[in-house]
Amino acid sequence: MAVEVRRKIACDCCHQRKVKCIGEGTAPCKRCISAGLACTYNAIPQKKGPKGSRAKVLSELHETQRNAQLAAGFPTDLGFDGRTLSSTFARTPGLMPPALVES
Repeated sequence: MAVEVRRKIACDCCHQRKVKCIGEGTAPCKRCISAGLACTYNAIPQKKGPKGSRAKVLSELHETQRNAQLAAGFPTDLGFDGRTLSSTFARTPGLMPPALVES
C-alpha cells in the first residue's frame, strides 16, 4: 500500500509573506488577485538541512575538540582552568575522613 505525500506549494508572494495561499496549483491565488499582484510559482522549494539530535551534535563537537587537542599535543583530560583533571580531583586533606580515602 503506497502512501502518497501531497505537498501544497504556495505561490511566491504568499510564501514570501508567510501566509496561506488560497489557490489551485498554477492558477492565480485569491490573495494575489485581490492585491493586484502577479501570482507566480517560480521559486524552487528549499531543502531543509539535516536533522540531528542535540546530543549527537555535542558529541561530534567534543570529538572535534579532542582531535584538535591531540593534534596540538595537549593532554585530553584538561579541565576548564587548564589543569589536568587527575590533579584537580587529587586527594585533598580534610574533606573526607582518611579511612574512606584509603579504601
